[in-house]
Amino acid sequence: MRRAKRGRHDLTRTIHTCKTEWVSGRFPVDSTQDVWDGLSDVLKSYLSKSVASIALRNGDTILFSCSGIAMERQGYNLRFLTTAGLVRAMNDTNKDSDDLEIEVRHEGDEVFMGCLAEFDLHRDFAVVAVSGFDDIQFGPFQRALETLPHGEVLVAVGRGVSGKVRPRAWN
Repeated sequence: MRRAKRGRHDLTRTIHTCKTEWVSGRFPVDSTQDVWDGLSDVLKSYLSKSVASIALRNGDTILFSCSGIAMERQGYNLRFLTTAGLVRAMNDTNKDSDDLEIEVRHEGDEVFMGCLAEFDLHRDFAVVAVSGFDDIQFGPFQRALETLPHGEVLVAVGRGVSGKVRPRAWN
């Protein structure tokens, strides 16, 4: 790889070092705290209505699962932003792609079939399109984020394949 010409430091070496530290899997001890109870009802409602569970299935077998966040509505279709790991899992299977299904679950038993709309493996994102959800919050999250105590905690919200909201927090 070519050295970066930005001063005396090799930018690529710095990026690789930081990346290794972030994916070590070690989280702060208090990351399992129940942050959900500390959030306002408005913020909880907003976040829970914008997050869905996305599962790649082959019949009754779940091959891959992740969360997705609602980005936009195009007519009756909703588009969820998720990880490109979904695409990698599809590519890694030896199954015929006709047998694979993308299942999107919102609150409770509300499950719809989705399709891969677009993806970029280098930028690590995929977009899943779904028809049928009514009560989904999407769009700019600025209003919801303004209610968080600034700089005190980082909150990540996902949804399990059961449909249950899974919040995590890091100080």
